[in-house]
Amino acid sequence: MIAAEEWYQQQTNYQKYGLDMSPERERPVRSVKKKRQKVTAKDRSRLLVIMFLVGMVFIGVIIVNAFSATVNYNINDITRQNAALQGEIETLSVEINSAKNIEAIEDKATGKLGMVAPDPKKSVFLEDKDVPSKNLAKALKKNAYN
Repeated sequence: MIAAEEWYQQQTNYQKYGLDMSPERERPVRSVKKKRQKVTAKDRSRLLVIMFLVGMVFIGVIIVNAFSATVNYNINDITRQNAALQGEIETLSVEINSAKNIEAIEDKATGKLGMVAPDPKKSVFLEDKDVPSKNLAKALKKNAYN
């Protein structure tokens, strides 16, 4: 009986703290019977059309992705060519700036081309009244060899 008294005390403690110690009731088991619907030919044709459309969309996505990859490759190639041309332009700009230098021009004229600075005694100066009426080149040639 000691066990029964202890059980009673435990039960009062459980009730005091809000715990229910009553045995669980068995829940009725519901049997779920699903009606099996038959798939008609119309449903099959709809499913086939839907699957075909989904497949076409996926193929379209693949084609667009391939096209964008091709365009991206072309853009990268043109960018590489542009960078190479930009380097050539910068190199040519440096060469032009160095060629514009008067000292470089004089060195090239005297060294490579064998030109000599003109003698002031052999120079011909023209004034407005000395301008020939027909051919300036012939007049210069005539004055140079006289």
